[in-house]
Amino acid sequence: MPRNNTVVVYSGVSYRYANGYYYKPHRSGYVVVTPPVGLRVRVLPVGYTNVVIGGRTYFYFGGVYYIQEQPNSYKIVEIPKEAYLIALPAGVETITINGKRYYKIDNTYYEKLVSENGTERYVLVGEKMQ
Repeated sequence: MPRNNTVVVYSGVSYRYANGYYYKPHRSGYVVVTPPVGLRVRVLPVGYTNVVIGGRTYFYFGGVYYIQEQPNSYKIVEIPKEAYLIALPAGVETITINGKRYYKIDNTYYEKLVSENGTERYVLVGEKMQ
């Protein structure tokens, strides 16, 4: 658990939030989890990207999409349906940026996410990242 973490309570569960990742109590420690939709934070994680989908600006980091509700208030939302692929098309280009693997289709970049049940999808993380 990183030292500089913040406690965020949602639906009676105390999550720890640090460096863009969420931790939930588990046994005698903590485990990294996908945060619940609806949870709010005051600050976006360092390294987030802006993604415009259907005319709306989202903020993306580590598999999580946020929307800004007010200054210093960001809410976690469902992944927009237009923002993910269940499979990559033929001819996709694989690119590594800052040690992370992305998949480039035209000028759009996707990141592979694997859900807790093992389902893979590729989520939109931005355009022109290089």
